[in-house]
Amino acid sequence: MSEAASVGKIYKAIIECKRRVGAIAKKGKAPERAGGYDYRRFDDVANAVSPLLDEFGIIVSPRVTKCEHKVDGSKRFTYVEVEFEWIAEDGSRIVSGTVGEAFDVADKSSTKAQTVAYRTVLCQVLNISFDDMKDPEADDNGEWLNANNTVKRILSDLRAADSLDTLRGIVRHIAKDGGLTVDQIKLTAPECLAAAKRLGMSVEQVGELDAYLIRAINKSNGTAEPPRAEVVKLTSAEIGSQLEAAGMDIPRREAAIVVFLRSFRLAHIDDGEVQGLLKRYFPETTDDGDIAGFLVQAIHFSGGPDELNSQSEVLHTARQQSRIGKEVYEEISRYCQYRKSELEGDQK
Repeated sequence: MSEAASVGKIYKAIIECKRRVGAIAKKGKAPERAGGYDYRRFDDVANAVSPLLDEFGIIVSPRVTKCEHKVDGSKRFTYVEVEFEWIAEDGSRIVSGTVGEAFDVADKSSTKAQTVAYRTVLCQVLNISFDDMKDPEADDNGEWLNANNTVKRILSDLRAADSLDTLRGIVRHIAKDGGLTVDQIKLTAPECLAAAKRLGMSVEQVGELDAYLIRAINKSNGTAEPPRAEVVKLTSAEIGSQLEAAGMDIPRREAAIVVFLRSFRLAHIDDGEVQGLLKRYFPETTDDGDIAGFLVQAIHFSGGPDELNSQSEVLHTARQQSRIGKEVYEEISRYCQYRKSELEGDQK
């Protein structure tokens, strides 16, 4: 359906749009007298695609090459053939064509037909699926599979991000445009921070990104945004002093572990310092009651995704039984997800 007019940025830009747009469900329903069929509404397609066209610098310019009208009583039918030129920032372009049909009792049939053509060409060029693929044997798990596929696609995009501009676009999609649930945002947040560090964001910028994602989680969760706390940068020695001073006072120890995990997440301490603190202050068993410390140590030194899944189950059970506090539980959960992302990346 498409022909190349020149070689340049346009191909990569369209591919990036295709990777990010995801599925668009058929939310529209025709009147019963018209068959009652489901269809994708133009607004749903445009709302999903337009921000991506802006982000990747694509202009879509239409040209009507054929227009035919037919009048039947009060109804006016219109058939159009339209060529769409997809133009990138450097002037490279492709041309795609499709048709559109519509009727109206007034003078809007031509506009409607062109709208149908535009919706069609967006779906065709970007290969937009009607819904995420479902396992035919999934039954009631279909919804979970959809959510899981969405998260996998975003995680893949984050790992492939090769510039801060690309990363910022993905983060905007996660926080604003993607319609993700709280759990989905939480699953993608560690990979966002990992990508930020990999692409050279400063400590302050990583802190800003983390705060931005937390605000997105609070907004999606319908909770009030907490007062924004200043990010305090502690040295490895200062974190070690807090862990040592806490002793076996579990609430104080959990608070110190939260500081330790946040310091690592915000790149205040490096991998070598993390290793040193873990070996010196974190137990290898739960004999002394420090469940949170044991789990952090076990998660860090896990050899693969299966081990991490096992530790994650222990973590959730401990929280359900109120054996660890909520704040440290959330931080350890994020760290576990970060380690999963890290190990999965190593296996590719």
